[in-house]
Amino acid sequence: MNLKLSNPNMKNQFTFSLLILAILFSNCFKAQITSELFGTKDDFKTLSKRILIVETLVEHQEVISKLNKKENSKKLVEDYKKFIQKYNEYIQITTFKYWKLNDSIEFKTELEVAELKKKKTKPFALLSYMELKEEENDAHGESIFSIPAIKYTRSEAAEDQPDYLIYIPSSFIRSNKKYIESDFRVAIMAMQENIRYVMKTKEPIEFQEFILDMSDKNCKKLKRSTVLVERNMLPKEIAEDWVKSHCKIKVELATVEEIEHHMFYKTKGKSAVIAIPIAFLHAKSKIEDKASIVYFKVAVDCETGNIIWTNGGSLGHITYENNQSHLMSERDFKNMEPCE
Repeated sequence: MNLKLSNPNMKNQFTFSLLILAILFSNCFKAQITSELFGTKDDFKTLSKRILIVETLVEHQEVISKLNKKENSKKLVEDYKKFIQKYNEYIQITTFKYWKLNDSIEFKTELEVAELKKKKTKPFALLSYMELKEEENDAHGESIFSIPAIKYTRSEAAEDQPDYLIYIPSSFIRSNKKYIESDFRVAIMAMQENIRYVMKTKEPIEFQEFILDMSDKNCKKLKRSTVLVERNMLPKEIAEDWVKSHCKIKVELATVEEIEHHMFYKTKGKSAVIAIPIAFLHAKSKIEDKASIVYFKVAVDCETGNIIWTNGGSLGHITYENNQSHLMSERDFKNMEPCE
């Protein structure tokens, strides 16, 4: 399955308002979205010495005009504007708090960044929004999904070959509150840790493999942690009592607000499960072709931001079959176990 990167002007709109399609059919095929790490060890060393420009989004009138022609246009326009406002808020807050790779950081709008590139100014490092979506394919048409992502790249790099990108956690899993600051904190910190890992090793290691390594390294910390799971990540068929009796560690179901509180205040002894997009899943039948997003889940230490568990990790590598939903499975809870 080929993938393409959409450009940052958000032509592929409405990803933030789509609901995940959960219907699975007998014939399925997958497309991994973390397809390639374009940056090298030397590229990241170069990037870390540059001024980092954090790009903020702006509203595009042509997008609003298109939205106004659609059904339920008022809500779509409101969602579009709210997404831009919240993205700008969270990306600025989290980079200011947690970005350590570059000594100097500046904030500029899309328009200002475009002008800098047009003038061919001194090369800079760029942290910006992008989306990844599937290319049109004769076999099944084009997926309705675009995966929101944050990229970190050289200003002169090709748009479709950023040095590094990470998909924004919790995409598509909350019906009302789409993102919280913690989603961006997880992305910003994990991105930097993965890049540091690459800079210290001879071979590039992509995000999925990095997650597995980190969960293996930190899994002992599960013994000292209470793991918070968003209530909307618990399937209806799994009772809260079942979770408490089958987990080998302490697990609590929590609201989004409670998780945000503990992540914001870096509560010691607490960690939170975060769902991160990993692939598209197509399910075909004779009458329909449905697409959904495959996730893997990680537990992030609220105090340090370290990844201490993933549904796989030391128990094996991540598989699509165990991650066809952002919801926690019985297998996930049973495998939430500290290593020796």
